[in-house]
Amino acid sequence: MKDQTVEAVVDPGAAVSLVMLDAAKRLGLHISSCSRPLLAPLWPTSAPYQSIGRANIALSLESRPKKWIHAVVVGFKASWDILLGADAMKEFNIESMMPAMQRRSPGQEPVADHPRASGLTPDAC
Repeated sequence: MKDQTVEAVVDPGAAVSLVMLDAAKRLGLHISSCSRPLLAPLWPTSAPYQSIGRANIALSLESRPKKWIHAVVVGFKASWDILLGADAMKEFNIESMMPAMQRRSPGQEPVADHPRASGLTPDAC
């Protein structure tokens, strides 16, 4: 398959990476619907989001070598094609310096100044 460009955002608070259904189809990705994980809600009054499935993506960032990332396929609308979560950031060795991390004193445990990020609820196939 020919290399294609996608719009991606990085979210260090996201436990998993996401790919939009439209982008997955455009990229010709195989979507496995055997595993359709529930994404934990961001807000206490929200219901978990049932994903469409999972896909593996060969991704390259700028001049870095390609790496395989695992992404959860979602069908809601967003301005991006792929959300790179903490899992992909670790794979690509990307570190973020958020204001809360910069304020932390050496040796002190980090303190979250935001609500818990969306996580993944495992399911069985």
